Amino acid sequence: MKSISTFISLVFLSAFAQNLYSANECYPVQYDVDEEWKLKVYGEYLYWQVIQDQMQYAGVLNGGAARLIEQIGGPFDNLIEQARVVEPHFKWNSGFRVGFILKDSCSSWDLDASYTRFDYRQKSHTMTSGHQILPLSVPASAIFAFINQSNSANIQFGVEASSDWHFNYNVADVTLGRGAYFWSDFAFRPYVGVKGAWILQKQFVQYFGNETRLSKRTPFIPVTVDVIKRNHFRAVGPSIGVDNSWGIGCGFSLTSGVSGALVYGRIHVEEIPHIGIASHDIKVTLHTDKLHRLKPTVDGYIGLDWTGSFDGFGVVAGVSYEVQHWWNHWNAPGSGVSIILTGGQPPIGDLSLHGLNAHVAITF
Repeated sequence: MKSISTFISLVFLSAFAQNLYSANECYPVQYDVDEEWKLKVYGEYLYWQVIQDQMQYAGVLNGGAARLIEQIGGPFDNLIEQARVVEPHFKWNSGFRVGFILKDSCSSWDLDASYTRFDYRQKSHTMTSGHQILPLSVPASAIFAFINQSNSANIQFGVEASSDWHFNYNVADVTLGRGAYFWSDFAFRPYVGVKGAWILQKQFVQYFGNETRLSKRTPFIPVTVDVIKRNHFRAVGPSIGVDNSWGIGCGFSLTSGVSGALVYGRIHVEEIPHIGIASHDIKVTLHTDKLHRLKPTVDGYIGLDWTGSFDGFGVVAGVSYEVQHWWNHWNAPGSGVSIILTGGQPPIGDLSLHGLNAHVAITF
């Protein structure tokens, strides 16, 4: 939501700047409604941050397993207070977008086709000085089977946890639009189109230092705990939007746009926990679903472009800030303990992407 608020603020700044420079002595560069080019080829470098909700992978306990067991069956708030939830620290990474526009210079109708790819891998890690790491990503049934609600002195939770999240984003857009003037130095391009998305996510979480023993007279033995979660989404649906351009003179223009889509497709979610004690391993596909869902998404941007004309071709270069939001995108199952410690929230999370774009286009 912070990214969306930032975008709205920038829209108002863009409108203010347009009024400030409207008296520029250079003739404004208008939107390319009447220009004679018929083909535009463009590419964009993306420097984005991806934020996926419901990716918590560990809980740091206040007092270890003994304190947690004491609170089971007690007041709900007391149980929540027993752990601090740990989430990944989402970093910035690079991606790209390529596309082309075919335009009928007589009618100003155009066809825009683009492909966006963003491949991202985020590794996160947390550790404690004692056995305080609760494996949130492991199903609750496995955790309580492990502790067996027995003598807590025979149980040691982990000292370290790691999360390896792979995010692969592929989106294709095809739109049909027509440019028009609102006044002399402001133009817009409403459009309709089709959006296709295939977004693949995989999270591999490991917990280190878990131990158990049969009694106080026997030594602790290590317990291997890890889990794989997959959330693969493939969908297609209609889109609608508008692009805007404010000419401010000397080849420069302020640009903005907003679009929305409603895509329908299949989400393949899967959960594979693994718990091993000594030479005995248990690894099963505990949860797998192929769900069909209708999901909304919005996209907005604001930027600055420069347009130049040369012998036989034109060049457009610029920068922009873009925000995307996908509702209810993460559907991989969450453990019962994870849901409790996050205040009863369901394991469904929104996906947000935002960042800077640097683009260049050549017109013929």
